[in-house]
Amino acid sequence: MTRARDLAAGTFEQATGGVLKLETSDTTVTDGSVLGKIEFKAPDEASGTDAILVGAAIEAVAEGTFAADNNATELVFKTGASAAADAKMTLTSGGDLLVGKTSTATGAGFEARSDGQIVGTRSANRVAFLNRLTSDGDIVQFAKDSTTVGSIGTDSGDLTVGNLSGHTGIRFATNALMPTDSGSISDGTESLGSDSYRWNNLYLSGGVYLGGTGSANKLDDYEEGTWTPAITGASANPSSLAYGSQDGEYTKVGRQVTVHFRISTTAGSGGSGTFGISGLPFTPSSIRSSAVISFSRKITNGGGPLTVHSYTGTASFNLYKYTDADDFDTAIEISDVTTFGSLVLHGSLTYYAT
Repeated sequence: MTRARDLAAGTFEQATGGVLKLETSDTTVTDGSVLGKIEFKAPDEASGTDAILVGAAIEAVAEGTFAADNNATELVFKTGASAAADAKMTLTSGGDLLVGKTSTATGAGFEARSDGQIVGTRSANRVAFLNRLTSDGDIVQFAKDSTTVGSIGTDSGDLTVGNLSGHTGIRFATNALMPTDSGSISDGTESLGSDSYRWNNLYLSGGVYLGGTGSANKLDDYEEGTWTPAITGASANPSSLAYGSQDGEYTKVGRQVTVHFRISTTAGSGGSGTFGISGLPFTPSSIRSSAVISFSRKITNGGGPLTVHSYTGTASFNLYKYTDADDFDTAIEISDVTTFGSLVLHGSLTYYAT
């Protein structure tokens, strides 16, 4: 624009197209210098005060000191609501579009960077809201070299992740995490990990269904631990018992419990009734379980093996001896112990807990 009449008419003509030039006469342009500005305002608005302030503006601002090899300039877009317009959006000399911030440094705002990155930053609230209307399907699609590699979408109100043909995905259903294949719910076809790439630990508050979905397939407990076996008498416990060893370990799989024990004593006396061992980690069920003592010393057993039997309702088991083919479960009595000074018992028992 070179003529006053052009400005009055609002018409700027040039052979190659209309050009509006806003130029500064500053001979030393530094960071923050305004090269040109367009302001929008209503100075004659009768309401006055905020109404006559600058409502919007576009400024060309130097990003640094100009030199023979530098004229880096950003465009700053300003708008106002109840005050003079201030910066709301900036297009930098590098091609980064910044909304709600003035640089790519940390801080709330949105960035569409020239290298393809999209960055949203917000404090204490959601950063992005994506809303697909009407139909189910992809909400966000991901690609590598223009080839789709997966997506996040929705199906019947559930969030889906994956959805790629021939690949495993996940569907977040009500109170359940469902496997998908090619975007559709699958049953018994997808694996969690592989023989070469495994997950580490799995923490569950419920159970695992193995080989089926019925109640009989549910494994709801597995644990290992220790227990403390102690000698008892059905009528009276031995007195002044001194243990050389009193060791017990157990493994529980579902309701099945296997216990191992080792007991030795160095002193004790008295006691009466059936010889028992108490302290089982879980109370046996109504199914009676039996096992053979692997090693014993200082117990009169009639020359046959010693056995142990568990009983329901009590966390203990009793010792029995084999006397003949017709009487194989005669109870061991405390009186069958020849001395507590060197008593030894080693054994194990598998039973079902209540």
